[in-house]
Amino acid sequence: MPNAVTTYHTFGQEARDNANSFALFERSMARDVAIVMMTIHQAVAFGLFAGPLFHMWEKLLGIHDRPFLLRAVSRLPLEGVMILIAVAFPFFGAINAILGAFTTSFGTYIIPCLGYNMAFGSDEAAENMLMKPWIEMRWVRAFNWLVIFFVLGGGVGAGGYTSIKNFIDQINQFEYFAECYQC
Repeated sequence: MPNAVTTYHTFGQEARDNANSFALFERSMARDVAIVMMTIHQAVAFGLFAGPLFHMWEKLLGIHDRPFLLRAVSRLPLEGVMILIAVAFPFFGAINAILGAFTTSFGTYIIPCLGYNMAFGSDEAAENMLMKPWIEMRWVRAFNWLVIFFVLGGGVGAGGYTSIKNFIDQINQFEYFAECYQC
């Protein structure tokens, strides 16, 4: 968040209209290191996010208990499909916004607040807490419900709508398998 605020403050309208914020910065060693670090981050994130999909794929093929080399080779068709989708829809920012609106909103805000309210919804359950909050439980529960409804309306509702609308607009603007994306 601080880097986004700084970039938008410094570059303003240019940052809003340019999906590649690294292109806004002057060529320097710091920018190049940042690009390398983001590339490493993306490679690690791909492994983390695709890992469960790979495990389900191996289970589907019935090779989940076979040697790693066989499992690694069996992942190649799945990776090919992922690459095909990535080339067909090069607008990563729009796809990332959709994922953020739905998965991040639920996983980071809604599910934990809802789980807390369900676990400590009764006064009896609140009495058995190991660490009691410094304010009354009814205020904690009320704040959690406020967060849940705010994120449902803002993050999932408005964020989901605008991100899906942006994704559809980019498909209409660049089409599938765009020869030149935002050139």
